[in-house]
Amino acid sequence: MLGQGIRYSASVIDGHRLREGRQQLNQSLRTRLTAQIDQYLTGRPGAGIIKALVVGDRSSIEAGHRDDLLHTGTLHLMAISGLHIGMVAGMGFLLIASVWRSLPRLPLIYPAWVIGGAGAIISAAFYAFLAGFSLPTQRALIMLCVVILGLLLRRKTDAGSVLGVTLFVVLLLDPFSVNLPGFWLSFIAVGLLLFAVHANSQEGKFRSWVRVQWVLMIGLLPVSLMFFQGASAVAPLANLLAIPWVGLTVLPPALLGVVIELLDLPFAEYLFRLSSNNIEWLLAVLNVLAGTPGSWLGSSHHGVFSIVLAYMGLLLMFMPRGWAVR
Repeated sequence: MLGQGIRYSASVIDGHRLREGRQQLNQSLRTRLTAQIDQYLTGRPGAGIIKALVVGDRSSIEAGHRDDLLHTGTLHLMAISGLHIGMVAGMGFLLIASVWRSLPRLPLIYPAWVIGGAGAIISAAFYAFLAGFSLPTQRALIMLCVVILGLLLRRKTDAGSVLGVTLFVVLLLDPFSVNLPGFWLSFIAVGLLLFAVHANSQEGKFRSWVRVQWVLMIGLLPVSLMFFQGASAVAPLANLLAIPWVGLTVLPPALLGVVIELLDLPFAEYLFRLSSNNIEWLLAVLNVLAGTPGSWLGSSHHGVFSIVLAYMGLLLMFMPRGWAVR
């Protein structure tokens, strides 16, 4: 409860809802978008996931779909996460920088990449706002700001330093976030990726990509066993299909639908329906993968001491060839 920002708890013995309070709540941006998505996608299996991607509300995802996502290691894609923040920041950068380059004389005053960087931060911050500034979005937004600030100040930003600054700022803003699985999953995943890429920087692109998938699958296995009492054996294949599909066909029309809806323009319903169709096709594929024998590796043993030993072994295993102690 502390990790989720809940400082007090109470129970109502006798009372009733105030209509005025409900009307005030409906004026919020997230509530408005949620209501419109419910209206546009009534009865659609993908409605809950679209709400999760747009406003970070995963409460409407059906139990069967949630199990399939968990058992295929793709549950992280169905909420506003660091990956999505990065996608939105990239789109904001390209759009703002392209428009700025087309303007006369202004690019001579301020380079297009500087203005594009500001556009990336603004786009990512708005998307994080829709998610209620959840922990993964905080981490991604802070990392983005550190990198772009380093570029603006013409400073070389080391990846490990960026991760360290992000960790410090997140803990400074909310020390209780260490109670959440998302805190450990986020920083362990990024740390393992940076470690794997740095330790094997001379590999080709294909081998590097295969290694990244291997590191993610094996590296997150101990912490997944600790928090979820199991891990997905089909996660690399499922993410190979799901990450580009969500990033290219699900997220863009959903976000464009949000912009059009907020501007009170037509065609928002069409875009939300298109996004829902695409996610429903993916859900059908994930359901098949989740039903594959041996797709879920369950375990009830999740002692902290064994997790520490496991990560000591993983660090040795992920070291490049030729490292003496390996």
